[in-house]
Amino acid sequence: MASSNAEKIKSKINIDFVSKFDISKMQASTYIPICEVTGFVYVVVTSKTVQNDVRLQMNQAMGISSESIKFAKVDDNDFNEILDYVKSKIKPKSEKQDSPVVEINRTGAVESEQSNEVQLKYDTDETEDELISDMNSPMSSDDEDDFTESKYFSRKIGEVLIDMGLATDEQIMNALFTSKKEHIPLGTVLVRQSIITLDQLKMALKAQLGFDVVTEEQLNLTDDVLSILPEDFIRMYKVLPIRNDEEKGTLVVGMVNPNDKQAVNNIIGYTGMNPEILILTHFEFAMVLQKYFNENAKAIIKKNRTSGS
Repeated sequence: MASSNAEKIKSKINIDFVSKFDISKMQASTYIPICEVTGFVYVVVTSKTVQNDVRLQMNQAMGISSESIKFAKVDDNDFNEILDYVKSKIKPKSEKQDSPVVEINRTGAVESEQSNEVQLKYDTDETEDELISDMNSPMSSDDEDDFTESKYFSRKIGEVLIDMGLATDEQIMNALFTSKKEHIPLGTVLVRQSIITLDQLKMALKAQLGFDVVTEEQLNLTDDVLSILPEDFIRMYKVLPIRNDEEKGTLVVGMVNPNDKQAVNNIIGYTGMNPEILILTHFEFAMVLQKYFNENAKAIIKKNRTSGS
């Protein structure tokens, strides 16, 4: 009978993804790459696995960098159960259809020759709410940072803050009441109530979503950068252009919801640049709107433009 840990991991496996790898090599080297989420590849291993060998094999097979690999360690029985499950799900090569050529760009977007639509590479066969969470197996000391970060993926932010010891159940419940009543995100309520600091909220969001966060310095925006996206676009998608690199064709953006695929697609379509995504809290977004987009701020910007022309 499979353990609950094995069943949990099996529910997160993307068969299309794992089928790109050689089963015999996975069995010999005791590793199973189960899915790709928010730019990271999650790999199940055992205590016998030589992780550096796995990194090398995955780089040679798929060009996957060692920095993007996260390991989840399981016992031998769970590993064999998961491997047998994978074997049972992978179709023989004769049954597979030709796949479209896919190019992964530096920003975490995937472009297909058969479609003009840009999809993010954390897309899986499951819904976004069912992405990797709670890989609670013991980890080696080398992987403690990976484990600490990955176990919070896709959990509710209130649960993450409680687990991190930053808020109590009662504080979260009270803040949720205010959040729903005033239509303000939970994290913003907690910061306004001084239950957590803005930095603590950003730390929790980074652990939950897997993206880096916008720094205070990066929010000192210039008129040239802000004008890259129109105000109605910024307000609609809760996104801020932060820095552009015309040589590389990249645009650093802060997003309140970095998993908003439509927003990312529209940024690419509107600017022709590849977005590099950072987490922007709703609290910070509201402050930026007040600073740069209220009527007084617009008047000052307009005056500066006129005097500078």
